[in-house]
Amino acid sequence: MSDDTDAPDEVRIRKRGVQMATGFEQLFGEIVLFPLDFAINHNADGLLLYRLHDDMWLCGAPGKVSKAWQIMKKYMDIMGLEFNESKTGAVHLFDDPAAHLHDTSFSTTIDLPDGDVRVGFLELDATSGDWLIDQNQVDRHVRQLKKQLGACPSIFSWVQTWNSCIGRFFNMTFGQPANCFGRPHVDSILATHRKIHKDLFSGKSATDHLKKLILTKFGVENVPDAFIFFPEELGGLGLRNPFISLFVIREQLHENPMRPMMDFFEAEKEQYRQKAEIFTALTPQDRKRRASSTHGGAPNQEFMTFQDFIKYREKDSTLLRETYQELLSLPSINDITPSEEVWNALNTLHLSHNRLPWYQLNSERKWIIQHYSEGVFEEFGGLVIVDKALLPLGVMTMLRNKKVTWQAVL
Repeated sequence: MSDDTDAPDEVRIRKRGVQMATGFEQLFGEIVLFPLDFAINHNADGLLLYRLHDDMWLCGAPGKVSKAWQIMKKYMDIMGLEFNESKTGAVHLFDDPAAHLHDTSFSTTIDLPDGDVRVGFLELDATSGDWLIDQNQVDRHVRQLKKQLGACPSIFSWVQTWNSCIGRFFNMTFGQPANCFGRPHVDSILATHRKIHKDLFSGKSATDHLKKLILTKFGVENVPDAFIFFPEELGGLGLRNPFISLFVIREQLHENPMRPMMDFFEAEKEQYRQKAEIFTALTPQDRKRRASSTHGGAPNQEFMTFQDFIKYREKDSTLLRETYQELLSLPSINDITPSEEVWNALNTLHLSHNRLPWYQLNSERKWIIQHYSEGVFEEFGGLVIVDKALLPLGVMTMLRNKKVTWQAVL
């Protein structure tokens, strides 16, 4: 079976295994791999195996992780499975990055795989502890993308290939911007997109290149930028701009992603100091009363040490839970407010043609419509560049739904 209309008509008989991306694949995959989750949790001191289908992750103290790795290797031998060595690796992170340069125990006494830790195009740097974009992988895909764009037979197919690869594929493999990555991660994505544009268009932009293609194919000059970026429903080509969605969240991220944890440690120390002061101010009678209502023994004469205070922080600390949730959350979007003219025009279109209400637009489309609206109003008398009756929406929808795949294995 295949969803690809360009697939050959020849029927091939599967000799072993099941088809990818089906219910049977998930069922049999879980039957084979779930016992591994159970074995690690029960034999590696409660360590959890984070598994997405057949991608597996371990995080913890080196000793525990090494123990879990031995269990994984033993299980693979029993089941007749193999690890993908190119995707298997380990990294030892330190509070002090300089300690990494002087550590030898990790590689000599702990049995773990030697490769790098990667997710998509991100690589975990052992020295800084940051997730960095692997530029070598990006360069290989950009070379392939350049070939595919050059082979596109039409303007619509060029835009579709661009939107699929730049608008979705690269953004997905660069990682979702989040508070735990901070602003440096977004800055590195922006820098990588600038490099991609430079490599693809020899220092020019996608807009200039597309205008040149239109001139070559149709002899039309002075195509407005609005036509390139405006949504298809308004008569534009709907070219994706990868920079907008990043700039609308950049300022909402911490410049230093470690700042929330640093604030937590300071707040935790202050919390300990305040509770110690409260304990010191208690009278002997108050301490005796409190002791009898809790453990029933003799009252303590000294407040607990700071190490005892934080011993169960991962279980009981509200501050730590709130910091953890903040780091896992996505940044808020610095959205734009439409001008009265744009708001009224979109409302009219929505009521008359059921098209593009402002509240259903994503940030990228909002910024594009508002940014180019003045020129579009002047030149076309409204937000619609091309009459709806002349728009090949069926063709554009078909192209948008058609899968874009890499033409080579990279």
